[in-house]
Amino acid sequence: MTPMNQMTPPSSVFVCVHLWRIAVACLAVAFSTAAVTAQAPNEQWRTIDTPHFHVHFAAALEPLARRAGASAERAYANLARDFKAPRGRIDLAITDQGDFSNGFAWVSPSPRVVIYVRPPVNDRTLRFRDDWLDLVIQHEVVHIFHLDRTRGWWRLAQGIFGRQPMLFPNTWAPSWMLEGLAVHYESLYGDGGRLEGFSHVQYANALALDGPLPGIGQWSAATLDFPGAAGAYVFGSLFMRAMADRGGPGSMTRFIERSSARVNPFAFNGDARRAFGVSFTAQYAAWRDSLVRAVRAQPPFSGRALTDARWYKRFPRVAPDGRVLYVASNGRDESGLYALNASLQGPPQRIARRNSLEPNVALGDGRIVFAQSEWTDLWRLRSDLWMREADGREHQLTRGARLFAPDARARDGAVIAVQNMPGTTRLVRVLGDGAITPITPTSLDTNWSAPRWSHAGSRLVATRWVRGGTMSIVVLDTLGAVQRVLAQARATLDNPSWSSDDAAVIFSVNNSGTSSIWLADVGTGRLTPGAAASTSLDTPEAMAGGFVAVETRRGGERLVWSTAFGAPASLTAVPGIADTSPAVAPDGVSGEVQPYRALRQLLPRYWLPDIGTTDENHTRFGGLISGSDIVGRHFYAASLTHEPTRGENEGSVIYRYSGFGMPLVDLAARQQWDHTPVVDNTRGPVGSLLRRRRFIGGSLTLVRPRVRNTALLSGSAEIELRDFSTDPAPLLNALHSPLLLQTLKYPTFSLFASW
Repeated sequence: MTPMNQMTPPSSVFVCVHLWRIAVACLAVAFSTAAVTAQAPNEQWRTIDTPHFHVHFAAALEPLARRAGASAERAYANLARDFKAPRGRIDLAITDQGDFSNGFAWVSPSPRVVIYVRPPVNDRTLRFRDDWLDLVIQHEVVHIFHLDRTRGWWRLAQGIFGRQPMLFPNTWAPSWMLEGLAVHYESLYGDGGRLEGFSHVQYANALALDGPLPGIGQWSAATLDFPGAAGAYVFGSLFMRAMADRGGPGSMTRFIERSSARVNPFAFNGDARRAFGVSFTAQYAAWRDSLVRAVRAQPPFSGRALTDARWYKRFPRVAPDGRVLYVASNGRDESGLYALNASLQGPPQRIARRNSLEPNVALGDGRIVFAQSEWTDLWRLRSDLWMREADGREHQLTRGARLFAPDARARDGAVIAVQNMPGTTRLVRVLGDGAITPITPTSLDTNWSAPRWSHAGSRLVATRWVRGGTMSIVVLDTLGAVQRVLAQARATLDNPSWSSDDAAVIFSVNNSGTSSIWLADVGTGRLTPGAAASTSLDTPEAMAGGFVAVETRRGGERLVWSTAFGAPASLTAVPGIADTSPAVAPDGVSGEVQPYRALRQLLPRYWLPDIGTTDENHTRFGGLISGSDIVGRHFYAASLTHEPTRGENEGSVIYRYSGFGMPLVDLAARQQWDHTPVVDNTRGPVGSLLRRRRFIGGSLTLVRPRVRNTALLSGSAEIELRDFSTDPAPLLNALHSPLLLQTLKYPTFSLFASW
């Protein structure tokens, strides 16, 4: 959930405003960003107004949008206790275009939040939550309250230039501060959250264990070190919580108020001393030392490392031939499928590349079934099932089915998978021809994930989350009926795996900050706390004599082998995380559904000064404006400058309409002047020839995006109009050129293709 403080697509287009000839090429560069920030503009969008939000949604998402409106109003009421309210209503878009969990917020040209309504059922840091929609909305609305707050000379500058992106002082804060503050409040006022659920502790422990702990200046969302952009969230949230605890009640509010008016937007330490009683630098030294001592005092992990620790390694699966398959992303190559030999000795072998870090399940005949994401059009990213044949050929089994986390039955290859539905997930059976049969009901209050066949193929085990934060490891029959709940707690319980004799299930538990492996006896229900590490153990895969799991270390994740389980115990429950927030029943706003109207969002909210020189070194003065709506259906950018010596105006305007889906329609016009000295027979200057050039054109663009490549085809037409005058004016007739006395027209047609 990353905050977006500036309008990324417009900034890409500004480069092209004065260069229409290459505008299509520039726009092609912007497509990768536009696909993320635009929200399927060709859908039938609707709007419901609440006291503080305009909730925009595709027509099919109305039930979810009403819940989102209620969640947003709760978040607003919570935050209004600590923050000054943002200016104006907030535009909130609810979209289901991507099979990923995310959201973002920005405040220029107006406060806007976009929420992707895919629940985070397989995100390590977001699995613990009372209500996932409340959680993500709370986080993004924090960004709006924080970033919109502007005082002092910043507010005066906004009075002149409007909501110009660079005039919001808190947008200059480092990413760890922005995200740390949002996670702090997401956990303080939201239900669940990454601090309440301890999901960030495992990463901090991993880096502290192997040391040295990164300094504050290294907690960047742009870092190339593990855990990448997540580091800003991990260290920022834990450190901002420590600062708030040090400063006491009201200290965070004082800090935000001071930071919203500081003249130097990078001078954070002085504000921290006055708000928290300690500078960031001093508090970091104490916090770092405490964390390192606590982690290194824990007993070391007794397992054996099978791979190096580099970025991400996920979902080990035992193949029928004894190999262990897993997916990995090492930060250098494309994500890929790897295999360890049956003896778990020697280096891993890279088998194939992958678009997604999803399980790969080997069948008895050498085929491998897996899930990966692919773009179905410029706006929609969908996850589907694929098959790798024994000869290495790969083909797609389903199209647009939104399936992930597959598992295959050993005896006949029958596939069970998780299917994304708007705002929730369910378990489905998938036949060889791609036909899908749901086996669990669809509910916004229940999510399913991580299904696994028993070795005998007569039962399933899966993870179930229900609203309120309770997660369960559940045994089901082949038709989806629940047979037994093996473990249940208000904590993170996930990724179950059957023992080789189907008598037990092992699974991961995080209820204290360090994930560990537990074992459940399927017959008796007896629970045994199992292996643990100083950092975390996750996604276990049972094998004869032990299990393979994923351990987090400083350089990333690695596969480890362990035989360690605790002594047989008589536990009947996994300890849960205390619930300190009152229960909130699911509800929805009752506003009237209205047609989506973009005009209000397109009104200019700011302008940028534009000062330059002509070819005669005269100064031009003017400005730039731009605007777009939250779903990305409309975008425009315009500039106008005036040169007072000759009274000449130059300007340009670009407009894009994306409401058709494909093609994208671009219209553009611009005017410019140039000047040529005129000399007499003695080569003495007698005046200047003034040429005014006006361009009017348009283009139609088709884009075919894929995860690994993008194809683009664009056709454009443009007409150039040329008029001439002279200074002094009578000089025009003295030049004796009939062409200079008329408007010349030059049409141009072009075709642009790229791959």
